[in-house]
Amino acid sequence: MDSSEPMEELDLKSVSMKKKEEKFRNCQERKRANRGEERKRRREKYKEERQNGALPKNIVRDQQLQRLMEAQGTSLKVCIDLQYGHLMTEKELNHLSNQLKRVYSSNKAAEQPFHLYFTNLKREGPIYATCCQKIDGFDRFLVETVEESVLSLFEAERLAYLSPDATEYLTELCEDVVYVIGGLVDDSVQSKVTLSFSERSNIRTYKLPIPIYMDRAAQGSFKQILTINQIFDILLCYWETKDWKRALAQGVPLKTGFITKP
Repeated sequence: MDSSEPMEELDLKSVSMKKKEEKFRNCQERKRANRGEERKRRREKYKEERQNGALPKNIVRDQQLQRLMEAQGTSLKVCIDLQYGHLMTEKELNHLSNQLKRVYSSNKAAEQPFHLYFTNLKREGPIYATCCQKIDGFDRFLVETVEESVLSLFEAERLAYLSPDATEYLTELCEDVVYVIGGLVDDSVQSKVTLSFSERSNIRTYKLPIPIYMDRAAQGSFKQILTINQIFDILLCYWETKDWKRALAQGVPLKTGFITKP
């Protein structure tokens, strides 16, 4: 009787492991299928746009890169503060690299791109290694990448740190202010990480004005902690439109349950 118990435990573990492996394979197959469908949709969309007079991709890309180069030193400065690599798991680092890729893509596609910085990006650190591994051409991004902190680049008085734990709402973007987004993907939601750093460093902190311009729908998570690229996209849209309702409607996910006020 006793000798059979270890065998039963092994059998249960083996079955559980096989189920996990099968679930993982199915998930990967769905992702591959979805990527294929997405590529097909993009090709069809591009074909339709070209038929309607859109510019060829190479010309569009050249124009985007020209705007990015012109933004260096002339446009509003936005920094992604990448000092938090030691707080993230491998999974969170992978998510971070994907969000940084989205940030760069949004800035590149913008008519009025920001002067974008990736600060505290240590060449020997885990964030840089993960980004180089996961993102083709990461080291060729038209972004000002520096190993120094924002405090080494700018005076604390010029900085405004976006933090979900701040008490003041961001109401405008000013050209003489440098805006900082914390480069932290935190699935466990560690409390007040960016706020604590900002308070120690005498940096002003602000949070997005979601409750000012948005109401709660009947259901949703109602979480105001957004991803790095969502925050960036909101700032970018507001910079171009000067319309918080439009910017928040574009950047705040529907699943949060927030809808713009009438």
